[in-house]
Amino acid sequence: MKEGVLTLDGAGAAGRIVFDMTSIKAASTGRQAGEPTLEKHLKSEDFFAVEKFPTAAFELTSAEPADAADPGRYLLRGNLTMKSLTREIEVPAGTNALKAALDNGIHIQHFCWHPDLPVDANCRTCLVEVEGREGTVTSCSLQATDGLRVLLDTPQVVRLRKQNMELLFGDYGANSPRIRHGYWSRTLEEIKRYDVSGTLYKREAPIRWKCAKCGRVHEGTEAPERCPTCAHPQGWFLPVEANY
Repeated sequence: MKEGVLTLDGAGAAGRIVFDMTSIKAASTGRQAGEPTLEKHLKSEDFFAVEKFPTAAFELTSAEPADAADPGRYLLRGNLTMKSLTREIEVPAGTNALKAALDNGIHIQHFCWHPDLPVDANCRTCLVEVEGREGTVTSCSLQATDGLRVLLDTPQVVRLRKQNMELLFGDYGANSPRIRHGYWSRTLEEIKRYDVSGTLYKREAPIRWKCAKCGRVHEGTEAPERCPTCAHPQGWFLPVEANY
């Protein structure tokens, strides 16, 4: 926090907090070696663009006790402005959260959704969090409702989105004809944006990998590019939990 004052009393709640976006730190991800890369990514133009928008602001509009047993804890509500944007949107009934965002110029990563096709939620890259709910949800299958507050790029969402892209595209650069022949690829741009490295299927020491399609077990420092038994690609291999 850079500066701010909040007032909570019997007359109501008011206040404003300014956040220093240049002080973003990536911590407790479980992968310390990757934290500087994630921190740089969060500050980049793709996310918070901190060079252009060094601060964010929260305007308090209401407050209510969050815990009857602890009178010092409050649930705060207000308007958050980031990248000079505070937005409420209106969409037709029945619209999913992904389409609502895209129709209003808000980008959410996605690969399998199309407005003319059924919703399958297979790629799992359009994940978001919803205020007041546990965990994450695919925005393509999330119904847009009145007052819905969607959180787009929280640390948990970014981590899971990258993990799912590793599963989908870990070997994309090596196996895509478009890349080999030098064509531009939106998928490759997104791979670079999320720093997808393909290391999900590599280990320093040999372990056992199991094909989820046919059950073939392979032992080595990395999963094979294709299963020798059923010919399914590397993405079907999972590390065996126990390695004896």
